[in-house]
Amino acid sequence: MSILTDIVSGKRPAIKVYETVKFLAIMAQAPNAIGHVICFPKQETHDLFALDNDIYHDFFAFIQVVALGLKEVVPCRKIGMASIGLAVEHVHVHLVPANQAMDMNFMDSKVSVTEEIKQRLAKQIAQKIVQSKS
Repeated sequence: MSILTDIVSGKRPAIKVYETVKFLAIMAQAPNAIGHVICFPKQETHDLFALDNDIYHDFFAFIQVVALGLKEVVPCRKIGMASIGLAVEHVHVHLVPANQAMDMNFMDSKVSVTEEIKQRLAKQIAQKIVQSKS
């Protein structure tokens, strides 16, 4: 069972940004940048490209909605996207507000972001997502 499955089941805490029946977006525990969000399917799966076509397309539609909300809240040149899956074997996509390519470097030190700031950003992003749907 993965860390992300534990978050879905409530066994492990996380700051939720946005949630649907199938997918969840949370603030990253060790962010590359302020606003770093992780999106993942609730059902544990190990290979992004082995997802059922409908789930795959729904997942990327979910990611797009989260990324657009994130871009409105955190000023940046681009929202970088990465799916590596070597440390956590549960399909997940990182959305990282990026101003330079180094912001997408997952090997270097991370930024320090307080839980309070993560909570505030999560609420602001969720509000932008809700506004975009109305």
